[in-house]
Amino acid sequence: MLKGQARSAEEAYRAFCAGEQEAFDQLMEAFQQPLTRFLQGYVHSLETAESLAEETFVELLLHKGRLRRQSSFEVFLFSLAQRKAIKHIRRGRPFSRQNKLH
Repeated sequence: MLKGQARSAEEAYRAFCAGEQEAFDQLMEAFQQPLTRFLQGYVHSLETAESLAEETFVELLLHKGRLRRQSSFEVFLFSLAQRKAIKHIRRGRPFSRQNKLH
């Protein structure tokens, strides 16, 4: 279940794919912080992690309906984010020194 909502993430994703903007907003509200923390573990920068999380949600907007039935929405979203983080690291983009973890 999403915070304060009666539906699951999968139900919200299906509603979003059917054109319900409010469902996308609910997914962003529920997953933005956990996704950012997950990404920060890869890139060691809060600023970069926030940017990659935003890019992940933009990709979700652009490619709605791409979820495979074998995986949950959460697995799909975090896999998408993980690929973005790995691509970022492979490109050798610098980390923000200000927010780098030690």
